[in-house]
Amino acid sequence: MNMLSAVAVASPRLALLVDGENLSAAFAGRVISRSLAQGNPVIRRVYGDAARVSGWDAAPGFKLVHAGRGKNAADMLLCIEAMALVQSGQVEGVVVASSDGDFSHLATHLREAGVLVIGLGEAKAPEHWRKCCSKFEVLAVEAAVPPLPKGDAALIAEVVKVLMQAEGHRLPLTKLGQALPGLLKSAGHASWSRFLRAYPTHFALCMDQPGGAVTLHRLP
Repeated sequence: MNMLSAVAVASPRLALLVDGENLSAAFAGRVISRSLAQGNPVIRRVYGDAARVSGWDAAPGFKLVHAGRGKNAADMLLCIEAMALVQSGQVEGVVVASSDGDFSHLATHLREAGVLVIGLGEAKAPEHWRKCCSKFEVLAVEAAVPPLPKGDAALIAEVVKVLMQAEGHRLPLTKLGQALPGLLKSAGHASWSRFLRAYPTHFALCMDQPGGAVTLHRLP
């Protein structure tokens, strides 16, 4: 196996497909984090009736796909696009984020075809749906945390957007400042390093290069 093949195996290109009518947007950060641990989620889509998926439209890094209001419209569109993405060769694996057992047939079909299928769902997810996946992980409900200061929450969201587009989700602090000119001071902070250190659950600050660099730890 050559080096390029090894990289592809170690970090498969994934399609992260979320059933937005089944899974709350409160799980957005955990869904991204779990997907990043399995590979490179180059495609991140949320399916549902836009009027019924509150919060997902504001989740950084996701594309909201309006599936209309028909019965099971979101489920059917998710399945169709999952098959199309795999058959086109755009991805080597699929992450389906839902607690709905109706995706068992999709998972079985893809898994039998040699495609990596990772299921993400709450503890209520049916056992049959879990076993049809190559791997299934439970998204635990986290304890409530105090809301972030308004200025910090907005700044965190902007930093996440920039890091999501950076190679390896990592960026030197100098380039981060260039990408977000003026935002740090307008939020009342004196330095990027001090701000980023205040949110270790979101960002990992690395000082192994001049000026330092930041890596995305997880989404807020």
